Amino acid sequence: MKKQYILNEPQEFEFVALAINSHSKGYSLCWSLNKELGLNFEKKKDHCVANKMFFSKYSSFLTEGETYQLLSNRSKEGYLISSLKKIDYFLIIGKTMWNKIKKELLKKLNSMNNILLVFEIELNKTLHANRLIIND
Repeated sequence: MKKQYILNEPQEFEFVALAINSHSKGYSLCWSLNKELGLNFEKKKDHCVANKMFFSKYSSFLTEGETYQLLSNRSKEGYLISSLKKIDYFLIIGKTMWNKIKKELLKKLNSMNNILLVFEIELNKTLHANRLIIND
């Protein structure tokens, strides 16, 4: 008989994830984010989940130590977060500066032409939110 263990503690995440809907390709969205937010996104090795699903990933590192990651939600094999199938991208931001930049960042993102919708995801209530953890 197999034993099943359940973790009852809520997981603490060291980042915030924003869901983005956009008709743009990833590289085009990164170019717009670089221009609008003063970031420097670069294409990185694809984010691998379960050794079979690969999602395009772009990263930007600021001099203050803050990191931004843009992950695609779709791959040929499925979705990164299957409960959010209508979302195109996830913008992952380190939590250290989030409270300072939240209002201004959301305002800038909402004003961009190629972003249709952006909102913060409640990671503790999202199934498979641990797939957004990047260990590079």
